[in-house]
Amino acid sequence: MNTIGTLVSVPVLSLLLLASAVNTGAPVSAYLASADTVGCVDTLHATDTIPAVIKVSVRHQDSSGKLPPDFEGLFAQEFRSRFKPPAQLPLSVMFGDPPCDRGKNVCSGATPLVHVVAYAVVASDGTIPHLGVLSPSLNRELADSVRSALMSMSKANMVPFFQTEKTLPLTIIVNSEDHPDSIPQVRRLFRAKLPRYAVQFQHAQMAENSAPPKYPLAAKRAFVGDTLKFQFTILSDGRVAPQSVDILHAHYREFLDTMADALSTAVFQPAKLGACPVAEWVTQTYRFAMRPTAQ
Repeated sequence: MNTIGTLVSVPVLSLLLLASAVNTGAPVSAYLASADTVGCVDTLHATDTIPAVIKVSVRHQDSSGKLPPDFEGLFAQEFRSRFKPPAQLPLSVMFGDPPCDRGKNVCSGATPLVHVVAYAVVASDGTIPHLGVLSPSLNRELADSVRSALMSMSKANMVPFFQTEKTLPLTIIVNSEDHPDSIPQVRRLFRAKLPRYAVQFQHAQMAENSAPPKYPLAAKRAFVGDTLKFQFTILSDGRVAPQSVDILHAHYREFLDTMADALSTAVFQPAKLGACPVAEWVTQTYRFAMRPTAQ
């Protein structure tokens, strides 16, 4: 019996649990890179450009779950027919290019990130009764296009038919692929050229004066711990972008609540590309464990 709360099934519920706690209510545009930061990166001059294709992937949310035969291809075909490529594709979030030195927390360069993820529960009647969209790369127009295409599919009852269950929990990812020939045509959405910077990339890290997340009181009393794994975007000013927060692993609601509070006020040392502070998409693991008291 769970004495401190309800076990959480993630990642679908992560959107619901963190929406009000992390999002400050400020418009998405407020979390895009400032003009000064973009200008700073522009002064670095890209070494070259990478021809990439922006693709859609569909998978079962449970890593052990399987989709019906041909489901991904049929879903991608319907999605592609309703998807509208964005007129603009801001590139403000970076990820490090190898080789990287983990000890020094640096990489030899960086490339912009293009990544939108949608968590959906689809029904056998062709609708999508539950949908949430995250934008780790802060591409607002791209995220809106993904949402619109999925809502259009739901409205027309055009999610591919399946008989295995009444509902299917799906993860739909729209991101870049720099090996276009490896992607089936039906999953290709549009092409893009991504700049590549061959200057040192310093990963973001916690600020030295950051306060650790509070241990939930009910969990402390029950001597219960948890391990939570998050992905989120740290902006060029060190704040966490609310629309980027994703939960990869968690168990208890109490720990999610305390982490939501912590991330909403957290300030990091931002990543740097050369001397320019930039946004970075990161993966963080937080462990809560009670230490035995000395006898």
